[in-house]
Amino acid sequence: MYAHETENIEGVILVKLNWKSKTAETISCDNLNLHVLPSNHKFAITFDPRTDSDLTVFTFIAGADRCNISLYKIKKDIVLFQIALFKNELCDLPGNFQNLQFFRDGSALLLTVLGSNCCMPTVIRNHFVTAHFLDPVCYDFLGDFKYMSLTSVEHFTPMISASGRHCFCGGKLYNVQKIKPKSYALRTLKQSCLDVIADSVLIEDLCQLPLPKSIIACLEQGKI
Repeated sequence: MYAHETENIEGVILVKLNWKSKTAETISCDNLNLHVLPSNHKFAITFDPRTDSDLTVFTFIAGADRCNISLYKIKKDIVLFQIALFKNELCDLPGNFQNLQFFRDGSALLLTVLGSNCCMPTVIRNHFVTAHFLDPVCYDFLGDFKYMSLTSVEHFTPMISASGRHCFCGGKLYNVQKIKPKSYALRTLKQSCLDVIADSVLIEDLCQLPLPKSIIACLEQGKI
């Protein structure tokens, strides 16, 4: 996302990076820009980790009472479908700023909204953050939690652990499983152990553990 130098508008540039050849290529995204331009900073975009980065999910403001969440296909530069999230479902919309991020394994989508419409002092309202968990398939609401962002716009989004079990934000650690239990089945002992490893060991250090190569590969790819 970028701000145009001469006009008071924002836009999106998609860049394809080739790490081996150290080259970068700009990809056309005209249809994407048609949707995000009228949003006045209140839009967010993220890549879908389940689709080899060919799909992106984005939000944009569509009036005072709703926010649209859409699926965009990069290669064809088309919007596949849109779903409206209304203020009566997510009362903090549209907020001042938004951010989207997928869990590493693609199991959930996190829409974070900075700013609130609730009756509270302006200073508090502008630092108030609501993190909504959405189903990555149909974008149904799964749960949420709220906190105060001490830095306001900078770093207001939660940091999600590698296993997707915990979120750190506002100086607190949240257990995601308690917030959105619908998306979790009963974990086996092996799965629970892999969660602990994913949250405790850096990816580049996994090869030093006395584990089978197949398990290390799963951890490296986020398939736990």
